[in-house]
Amino acid sequence: MPRSVLRSLCAGVMLSAVHAVSAQEQPTAVVDVPTLARFSPRARADIVATISEQWDRAIAAGIATPRRAHHFLAQIATETGGFRLLEENLNYSAERLVQVFPRRVTWEDAQRLAHKPVAIANHVYNGRLGNSPPTDGWTFRGSGLLQLTGRANFAGRGKELGVPLEEKPELARLPATAFSTAVAYWRARNINVAADKDDLVTVRRLINGGTNGLPESRVWLARARRYFVDASEKAQQPPGPTPDEASAAQDLLQTLGFLSRTSDKAVDPSELQNAVKSFQASRGLPETGRVDDDTLYELTDPEKFRPE
Repeated sequence: MPRSVLRSLCAGVMLSAVHAVSAQEQPTAVVDVPTLARFSPRARADIVATISEQWDRAIAAGIATPRRAHHFLAQIATETGGFRLLEENLNYSAERLVQVFPRRVTWEDAQRLAHKPVAIANHVYNGRLGNSPPTDGWTFRGSGLLQLTGRANFAGRGKELGVPLEEKPELARLPATAFSTAVAYWRARNINVAADKDDLVTVRRLINGGTNGLPESRVWLARARRYFVDASEKAQQPPGPTPDEASAAQDLLQTLGFLSRTSDKAVDPSELQNAVKSFQASRGLPETGRVDDDTLYELTDPEKFRPE
């Protein structure tokens, strides 16, 4: 469990954010150790500490309202499996390879490349994203809190930050740079606009160019809205998952095939519980019927939806 304290999102310095925010949108939530532990109980302590120490970078990028903070935190949690991973895991089986990269890996390729991360990266990433053979694919694999990928993205974010990411790409896989590059990418794509509209689909497209990971993002966004709120809002929350969390879990279970897509939007609680149990059984987890820690991380594992 992390032991570092994230700063208050309502720090006075937010009033001087580069992107001005209206008075009614000034942040009031506090992100502290207990809250962070509930949001992502298995978050890496060094990543959490960096978010705390560098939150002023987010403020300077205008991530200074509850809505913007919720979306930003949800996206970096989505990409890192809950603040746990800072580089793409490419140790895929042949079966998984053709699922993740169906347009770039044939079955014959998959059999040759299985469980060879360097070869996989060079095969699927070379020749695009600014990468050149023979090794750019691996060198500039997904890295950081928003999984920066490709020489062109490393070069662009490095230029903005004054950090030699193209020359020293390993820097992107260190917590401090991982956070600053995530903020730089967020600002470069002007994602605050979509966050202000609460448009998760557009936020997700701006992050990775498609909707891969969208159901997982809904789960993390619902959790962010539950945990990163002010004391008065917390006091009004009933115990247990919020309706947003239940809805997000339902969407994800539908995506994974454990709930029928023809189900009414308001799924009966017992039906949802049974779907969770079925999912847990499929993953060899205790069948609690609740989205407990093990289930949360299995549901939102970024390697399950990593885009092409």
